[in-house]
Amino acid sequence: MQMRSTSRRALLGILALIAVYIMLLSMGILPGELPPGSSHVEPQDIQAFSYIPPLWAITPFILLLLAIAVFPLLSSTQSWWHCNKNRFLVASVLGGITLFYYGLIHPGGLENHFTHDPSSAPGLETMWTAFSNAIFAEFIPFIVLLFCLYVISGGINLTGDLPAHPATNTAFIALGALLASFIGTTGAAMLLIRPLILTNIERKYKVHTIIFFIFSVCNCGGLLLPIGDPPLFLGYLRGVEFTWTLALWPYWLLVNSLLLIIYLVWDS
Repeated sequence: MQMRSTSRRALLGILALIAVYIMLLSMGILPGELPPGSSHVEPQDIQAFSYIPPLWAITPFILLLLAIAVFPLLSSTQSWWHCNKNRFLVASVLGGITLFYYGLIHPGGLENHFTHDPSSAPGLETMWTAFSNAIFAEFIPFIVLLFCLYVISGGINLTGDLPAHPATNTAFIALGALLASFIGTTGAAMLLIRPLILTNIERKYKVHTIIFFIFSVCNCGGLLLPIGDPPLFLGYLRGVEFTWTLALWPYWLLVNSLLLIIYLVWDS
């Protein structure tokens, strides 16, 4: 009952973000091209625009990655990390540290992708610019995309009785790696993970199958289009051509072929 209530609150939160995004879209103030004449940068802003943050500034990001990787594995933090509130607390604290860096240390000069202001002054304005860029220009569009892929693909139920042979599992992973670029890694995973689990439900050794599924379908498979991978989608929001990543197909083919070959040998 508690899990269902948490899921309902998460769904309402996502719907609220979508509603805000649609409202901003209708008002015509979403990120886009700078207004005519606003792209001019004053000489005093050049130094701020070329400022390179110190290496230690990525510490919160590294700590967040370590928390995601380590906390689920430790017996003392497994149950604690399982709670959404605790994960949100960790992300909020580390994100707050990053915002304080932008407000207290960064010299300014950030372009606001939401209000189209070309340069921010040091202090609270730079802090707001960083927050605005992250939430309104990147996070909300990204969540809307994931929400659509999750709902549409999660509503498709594939049924059947396939033999759990190595060739069958390899075909599942190969299909997912191909679909990941076109319906997103989230969409491909939601579509294929349930039939893959049901196909292998009677096998004794099947953990490696899920791991390789994550490698190929949830990570390496989404290279060809911005829909497939979050960093590519953020690049598309900042002006990278939608089909530019199709030129990376040799690398996509090489990496996924190696993963499929290794899996087929291992599973056999």
